[in-house]
Amino acid sequence: MNNETIMQATNAIGSNALFGTPLKDVTDAEQLRNIAEKLWQLLDDIDTAGDIFKPTEDRPKSAMNFFRYSLRKCEERGKELESDGYTLFLPNRGLSGKEQEG
Repeated sequence: MNNETIMQATNAIGSNALFGTPLKDVTDAEQLRNIAEKLWQLLDDIDTAGDIFKPTEDRPKSAMNFFRYSLRKCEERGKELESDGYTLFLPNRGLSGKEQEG
């Protein structure tokens, strides 16, 4: 789904139908802490991968491996939060096809 499609659908039916509860409306401190911890872990994994995949003369493909690994980790953020490019939302079963955890 491209950004134009998302914006059109958002304008037509409202962003909550696509993405779920806006993060700014979430009041459960434990849920917010869990999301923060999981997102921090993703960042920490990417940071650690920078050490693991450090390119050297004998490992020229390390940079590409780091890039691929980082992209996979970035995709995982959608398990915790989604965005229309402007607002953060909890994931749901909307057009994204992801189930809301909670």
